[in-house]
Amino acid sequence: MPKKPSVLFLEVSNNWGGVEAFISNAALHLQDSYDVEVIARTEDRKINDRIQTSKDHVIIAPGNALSLRYLRTLWTQFRKNYDVIHFNKNSAVLFIPILLAKLASRSTIVVESHNTAPSQQGPLGKLHYLFRPLVCRLANAKLACSQVAGTYMFGQKAVDAGTVAIIPNCIDDQTFLFNKQTRADKRAELGIGADTHVIINVATLAQRKNQRFLLEVFREYLQDDPSAILLLVGDGEDREMLRQRARELGIDSHTRFLGLRKDVPQLLMAADIAVFPSLSEGFPYAFIEAQGTGLPLVVSDTVTRDIDVTGNVSFASLHEPAAQWAHMINEYLRRDPQADRKQLEQQRVEAMEKVRAHGFGGNQTAHSLDALYHRFI
Repeated sequence: MPKKPSVLFLEVSNNWGGVEAFISNAALHLQDSYDVEVIARTEDRKINDRIQTSKDHVIIAPGNALSLRYLRTLWTQFRKNYDVIHFNKNSAVLFIPILLAKLASRSTIVVESHNTAPSQQGPLGKLHYLFRPLVCRLANAKLACSQVAGTYMFGQKAVDAGTVAIIPNCIDDQTFLFNKQTRADKRAELGIGADTHVIINVATLAQRKNQRFLLEVFREYLQDDPSAILLLVGDGEDREMLRQRARELGIDSHTRFLGLRKDVPQLLMAADIAVFPSLSEGFPYAFIEAQGTGLPLVVSDTVTRDIDVTGNVSFASLHEPAAQWAHMINEYLRRDPQADRKQLEQQRVEAMEKVRAHGFGGNQTAHSLDALYHRFI
């Protein structure tokens, strides 16, 4: 039997977000045709349970992104000369691992962009644009989850020249297909009544995801709907600050910090609306997942309009006050009386068809990656 080509994905961490979900989904659908390994920048081996590939194919690489400990682990792996080393990046600032891969191996270097603006403001954010030309030169193949993300990482000229391949972030369409019994079961598990409105945000708890503003929006919304619940699904550096802020706003009893979860599809089904006031995004995986379960979304206008694949996404300016965002949420949740529950449930089921029709369902991402990899193998 011929040896399968090999691919190394970088990287996942405990701050599970869109990049991690993308890598896990790609690994699942490519592992029959490729020898897939994944770098995990963490010391927590429980990360293995979240990645959909064999546990012995997850390479633990502890240390921060520029530590010698971490970089030595990468150097050792890169010298195995994988057929493809696939970097998934939110910024060009941390370019050193890409440079190491070029120096240590004969591998095809794939760089994929998952962001549309620097995650941090100030001088550090400006460094992205300084190092962007170097990343472009190091990459044998340039990918992005959207045209805007491609422009951010590789520049408008590269996008216009057609040298950046746009590969959408697909979801498992069976896992995220709405099921009313799953909704009822998850609500019962969480102790949430059938008629309670639930707002959800699935994201890393970090500045660029802007959950601090979301807490202010939720406080405004509670004035009209005092029994509502906010679910924050994810973890990150802002967790304790956000907990404290929820207490200061007097909404901590209505706000659930659920941390990293394996039951995201079920939590989305239990919710009534998803709200994402992000400062920047690429082509966010969580937005497609939420739409796949039939949720309406209210998102910041920093996000590409292409994210709306169901016609049920509203865009709001971050310059608008929290009260205006709360009003938009209220319009969604009050527009349909409870008497139409069966119709709403059917609409949520049918939403997945729209997701599939736009090419975001099933394993289309894996097919696109497979075709691209074979251009170099």
